[in-house]
Amino acid sequence: MGKVEDVVFEGGQIVGIVLSVGEILGGGQRYVAVDPSAISVRYTEGENRWQATMNADVDQLKSAPEFRYEGKWRR
Repeated sequence: MGKVEDVVFEGGQIVGIVLSVGEILGGGQRYVAVDPSAISVRYTEGENRWQATMNADVDQLKSAPEFRYEGKWRR
């Protein structure tokens, strides 16, 4: 339902995964940050590809707080 856009580190620890969900939700570019424990990542060697999955639906992503690249997170 989205694309992993970024990984947020703080103090050497992963504290968030930023997802780009705008295309899926039918709007402009929108980012949400989710807890790393909510995402399962696996590598399929035969396809040479990474895939991340999480147990969420479109409504949950719509209601998730927006992540903005501002302040200490500015790109």
